[in-house]
Amino acid sequence: MKFYGNLQSTSTGQKLLILLVCVLLGSVFTGIVTMATFSLMGIDPMTIANGNGNILTLKILQLITTIGLIGVPGFIAMTLFKYRDVKRSFSPLVGLMIMLFAISILPINEWLGVLNHQLVLPEWLSGLENWIYQSEQNAASLVKKFLQMESISELAFNIILIALAPAICEELLFRGALQRIFHERFNLHVAIIFSAAIFSAFHMQFLGFLPRFVLGLVFGYFYAWSGKLIYPIIGHFTNNAFLVVLVYIAGPELLLEDAAVSAQSPIIFVAASTIISASIMYGIYQLTEKRE
Repeated sequence: MKFYGNLQSTSTGQKLLILLVCVLLGSVFTGIVTMATFSLMGIDPMTIANGNGNILTLKILQLITTIGLIGVPGFIAMTLFKYRDVKRSFSPLVGLMIMLFAISILPINEWLGVLNHQLVLPEWLSGLENWIYQSEQNAASLVKKFLQMESISELAFNIILIALAPAICEELLFRGALQRIFHERFNLHVAIIFSAAIFSAFHMQFLGFLPRFVLGLVFGYFYAWSGKLIYPIIGHFTNNAFLVVLVYIAGPELLLEDAAVSAQSPIIFVAASTIISASIMYGIYQLTEKRE
């Protein structure tokens, strides 16, 4: 039986279900590979479960999870549904513009992050709000541990872990598979909005929902305009890698939550970021949309 494109003609609902099954199977695969890796390395899984594992072990676990839970299901779904890039040559100019865009949008994302932190849920959802803030603190603590870098080798590994692997794997799943599935049922804009919202919520870091949602929208349009997944991957990678390198240069104090919230970019920088980012995005649109 032919594997590639075998489920291409199934309905949107069936494809969403198949994608969910792929993610669930990916979680099982991730668990098996994780246990096998820990066994070979002589690591006690209970140490990890109690949050007492060393940082390298936690990084290995994160890398396995990114690939197994996100990347592999996305690749399998794209294969089953015969989702392929359009036959169009890669444009280095577009790639460079997307890299510049990923950096130029940072002040906007910072402003959105501050706005996100200021959102308050109704009193009857106070329990949920407390859980969100506690989860954010735990996630921030782990990120700070990950980004403690004292050598070029640690920087290189973090770029792979935090930038390269998520860029490839998340774009495969959320743009390459999920957005394409939604687009078969809804118009392009709705498909991009839905996939961006799920992309942001999937990270389970709700105080960063707005900036991540906006990035999801942008990456979705890059993919829709160009028909090539490499472009959102470049944008995703550049955005993450730039921040990793910035922390390496500036030091871990850049990660302090109070500093991150209080050091909001002046509105003039946000306005300039908006104008520059919009101009670059329009240029990318002109260079990619409907061009073979």
